[in-house]
Amino acid sequence: MKVLCKTVIFSGLFIMLIGCKHEGKKTEEFKETGKAAIEQSQEIEKNKKITQTKNQSIDDFLTELQMAIENNDKTDIIKSVKIPFEFKSGGESELYESAERVIKNPYFKKIIKAKFEKIEANNRYAILYQQPNVEDFFIYYYAIKDGDGFKLTSMEMPH
Repeated sequence: MKVLCKTVIFSGLFIMLIGCKHEGKKTEEFKETGKAAIEQSQEIEKNKKITQTKNQSIDDFLTELQMAIENNDKTDIIKSVKIPFEFKSGGESELYESAERVIKNPYFKKIIKAKFEKIEANNRYAILYQQPNVEDFFIYYYAIKDGDGFKLTSMEMPH
């Protein structure tokens, strides 16, 4: 009887030990599978962003820039500006040598409410902001095709 009891106890312990080892392998497999799924998801997002950039339209560019300005995402804003950037106002012209200087211009942020208007003869894309209820206050922003995307090259206030 004692031998039978010891055998049952040892058998139970042996089964528990094997079960724990097996469970540990499952946990490791689960961790590896989860890690692989996260990496795959990140790769898909990266490829999606590259594809979107290759097919970027002027409207997509403007929307992304407006969101970057609203979110104060200076990295994306800086990527959207071609240096030197020309600022024209009242017949005067000034070249900005840094994107940070462009961002600091109080009129630059009005592009949040601007809309794409037309493509000019010189392949510049005109983006227009017009002050509501004030017909003679408007700002033109100009963008050019740059590789697979667009970049702003200048801002003009004729008044």
